[in-house]
Amino acid sequence: MDRGAPPVPEHRLRGSNRIPRFALGRGVPRGEKLGAVRGLDVAASIARLLGIAPPAQNEGVPIAKIRAE
Repeated sequence: MDRGAPPVPEHRLRGSNRIPRFALGRGVPRGEKLGAVRGLDVAASIARLLGIAPPAQNEGVPIAKIRAE
């Protein structure tokens, strides 16, 4: 008997793979919607908040509304 998660119906595998993302804390405007965020942009955004250069191989760009203070 398999007690794992039930299989995902095939119609749910097609289309959008959006995952809710949110950010809070210093450098993130309160109540702002970040808009579309790509997974590639997360590392660049964290690097901006830390005040360091993003990884050399990073293809993402920092999320525009998140600013280092």
